[in-house]
Amino acid sequence: MLNWIKNFFSKTEKPDVGLGSSIYSNWTIQTTEHWMEHFNVESEAQANGSLNLPPSEALSHDKFHSHVKTEFDRFKSTKKNEIDIQINSLGSTLGRLEDNKNAFSQHEQKFNNQIKAVQNEYEGRIKSANEDVKASKADLSSFKRNNKLTRPAKPMSSALFFVMILVVILIAETILNGVFLGENLTGSSAAGMTWAFAFSAVNVSIGLILAPLIRNINHVKAGVKIFGYLIGLIWLSLISAINFLIGHFRDAITNPEGQGMEDAYKALEAIQSSPFTLSEPVSYFLVALGMMCALIALLDSFFHADTYPGYGKKSLQLDDFEENLLSLKSEANFKQEELYSGFVQEGNKLINSATTHITNLQQTIGFIELRIKEEYRDYFENLAGSFEAVIEQYRTSNKEARDTDVPRYFENKIDFTWRILDDQSQRMNGESANFISVKASAERLLQSWPDIQTSIRNIRKEY
Repeated sequence: MLNWIKNFFSKTEKPDVGLGSSIYSNWTIQTTEHWMEHFNVESEAQANGSLNLPPSEALSHDKFHSHVKTEFDRFKSTKKNEIDIQINSLGSTLGRLEDNKNAFSQHEQKFNNQIKAVQNEYEGRIKSANEDVKASKADLSSFKRNNKLTRPAKPMSSALFFVMILVVILIAETILNGVFLGENLTGSSAAGMTWAFAFSAVNVSIGLILAPLIRNINHVKAGVKIFGYLIGLIWLSLISAINFLIGHFRDAITNPEGQGMEDAYKALEAIQSSPFTLSEPVSYFLVALGMMCALIALLDSFFHADTYPGYGKKSLQLDDFEENLLSLKSEANFKQEELYSGFVQEGNKLINSATTHITNLQQTIGFIELRIKEEYRDYFENLAGSFEAVIEQYRTSNKEARDTDVPRYFENKIDFTWRILDDQSQRMNGESANFISVKASAERLLQSWPDIQTSIRNIRKEY
């Protein structure tokens, strides 16, 4: 029974103020024998009677009579207060149900505003990004038309692959040049590799810088095409001059009759007098090695992007605009979906809370009404009868144990009257009416939950 009662008043969101074990005192109807033992009737009556107490001339109740009467009044007050507390507790639970109902009423509008705020935030950005994509597409189409391009732009090669080729060239040329030059330089092979790395870096750098300009050889306009070939000749001239200078440099510092690095300046004199004539085959190998590495670096840079000048850049620009547009759309869709999931989750939580409050209130109201209309009446009918029997038994036993007459008030009945809890019944009627009204309103909202979810789902925009 107690577990059943506790379930009625079990907390949902907040504990009920004023509720606790103290309001569930013992309502078990006790037998008359129980109260005889409780008040120790026989012992009290015989002990007082043997002393001729209370005195025959006494006009007011003795201690035993007063105690029984006080106990009865205390029970009346306690049980009435207990029921009052239980009725008051209904207001707290009903208030939380009302709060649930109001929160649920505002739930749709709250998330409606949040989703629209996301849409307002992203619509301008998406519109601007969409315009960028359209403008870039138009620019790319115009570029293709003006340059008579019908093929799509070649995707840019992997940046990692592009860089790895350059690194391999630098390392390979540095090692080979260092081996052939190092033994003739101050500081041996390490010093040679330092010079070799510098030569290799120059070879690679020239190709990287001039490759985008050399792509102009593919341009539809003759003037631009000639400019591209001219840049190619400049590259070839620079690479040839640098690498033959390296060859003359090796000849100068490796001359058996020379003085090593002190003769390095002779490389400049030799390239001016006979630029393509070298003393040793190894020097020609160094020239060929350097020009081959320079060519690989040039081709690596040349084919890294589309070979038509400007085409790859414009295509990449369009890809960036499209990626930005897609990112904004995905972000807007994700935020809307996240809000909608939160809306459903919070709504389900409110529904469960409201349903729990409705169930608790229904059971609690029925429980309190039963207590007021039946249990309270049965309890005090039995208690009054038992207490009257206690007084009667006390008087009889006291009279038998005395030598004097009993006081005249022994002939009078003690007032063990009680009244039906009409005020509490009226309050319960009011609380029940309030509950029925709030319950009906809350249930209408709960029944509309699927439609509310559909409404919010339809507010979302799929970008």
